[in-house]
Amino acid sequence: MAQKPIILPFDGYMKAHEILFDFRSMLRESGTNDLIGYVKGNDLFHCDDMPGPTIMRALGKIAAEEKADVGVFLDLKLADVKDTVMNTARHYLGSFPSKGILTVSDKVGGEGFLKLRRVLPDVKLALVSVLTDMSKEDCAFRWGHYPDTMILHMVRRIQAEYEKVRGEKDPKYAFDLIVCSANEVAFLRHVLGFTYGYICPGIRDAWMAKGQQKRIAGAKWALNQGATYLVMGAQMTKGNPDAGVTAQQSRQMTLDEIKKSNYIEIIPDNPLATLTNCDGYYESPIDSEGKYQGPLVAYAGDYALDDGSGKKNFVGFVYYNFAKAEQYPLVRDYYARQLAQVIVEQFGVPDALIAAPMGGIMTAVEIGRILGCRTIFAEKKVTGLADSDTGKKEQSVLIIDRHELRPGDGAVIIEDTINNVSTPGKLIDIIKERGATLLGIAAPFSRSQKTEWEDRPILAGTHQPLEQFKQNDPAVADLVAADKVAWKPKQQWPVLKAAMEEK
Repeated sequence: MAQKPIILPFDGYMKAHEILFDFRSMLRESGTNDLIGYVKGNDLFHCDDMPGPTIMRALGKIAAEEKADVGVFLDLKLADVKDTVMNTARHYLGSFPSKGILTVSDKVGGEGFLKLRRVLPDVKLALVSVLTDMSKEDCAFRWGHYPDTMILHMVRRIQAEYEKVRGEKDPKYAFDLIVCSANEVAFLRHVLGFTYGYICPGIRDAWMAKGQQKRIAGAKWALNQGATYLVMGAQMTKGNPDAGVTAQQSRQMTLDEIKKSNYIEIIPDNPLATLTNCDGYYESPIDSEGKYQGPLVAYAGDYALDDGSGKKNFVGFVYYNFAKAEQYPLVRDYYARQLAQVIVEQFGVPDALIAAPMGGIMTAVEIGRILGCRTIFAEKKVTGLADSDTGKKEQSVLIIDRHELRPGDGAVIIEDTINNVSTPGKLIDIIKERGATLLGIAAPFSRSQKTEWEDRPILAGTHQPLEQFKQNDPAVADLVAADKVAWKPKQQWPVLKAAMEEK
């Protein structure tokens, strides 16, 4: 999960000291500290006993004292000419704690967003277009668009204006986040990909009254659709007393719903961090002297022993467990979009994708959907079991008999992670036998030192070569001798993660 998805509103107060007391109390409640990412205010920052910037600093101080990584969401929905929005933003310079979000109306043009970017360079900007207290019918009546297409139109218009005025050192995009109901997230994600994050107000689970909101959704459903943050006021602070649900009960049920969701923080420009958020990254702990403690992990690639008695698998200190990521639909789509673009830039659209089992299958299906090409997969036939006594991993051969690979097909092999290019070696003869042509190999991650194989390119969404070792290498020999090796890393993942947590 990594990121905290709840934005907690504190509006409707007249006195700042009441807000600060309630905020501290909320952070001390079991479970809430782990999920509250921001505290939100609009009229919150217009109390008569304390200026808005002072309240923001006080909130940041409380969060620090409670050891809570909570930022401030300044929900001003700025809507004015470029110099006025800039001058307003200046009043809050230096008032945000470790992280902050500022909402800006779609009435502000591209140059206004640029001025805000330069005044508050460390604050995320969120575009506000169609408020969630407006029904989709009212939106269509007023502007001739339903909310999803209205928001998309504004995103594109403002970005086009921003592109005309921004400099080389300015951020690429006019804003970082889009405020919308959960009903629009899936559409916007599909069209815009993972360029923006999404803030979803109007969160009302089944036990809550609808209130003033028109376009509503439950917490779990909203996160599964692709929401980055959920704005929840009444559901977190009031509950539904008329239905016998107290505020504390509502908070606990909300936390339970979030924990059951598929929520993962996706970092658009950092695939490895996204994998880490999926709990899919392992690196051996290091002691105080900088020495790796293990366990090591066994890689698929092997090497011949000097005495000719057989082969052993390479080992290393880092493992990418992509199986942890591929189970989440949005994360799968994120990696597939990235790799599909790399494939098209290199080959155009191939005739077929051949998924290497089992890790390449789900990724290949997603890429095939995006590119509109056929997707087939090979199947693994086990020929030898893993043996820790001899340092061998499971042995297998690949076959293709479920789908059809046609003569003349230009095919790309899809893996989850490229290591020693051992799997393509098992597939190339099959491809040749069927009269097809192997264009290349592709995977979301490559840890291999190679960038080509058999004169075919190796493509990766993220290429990060990692060191691997023979089992008698002095760097790892002691750990191998002590049997501190995960011979089947995916199956032994709990052991590996426990080792990381102990460091």
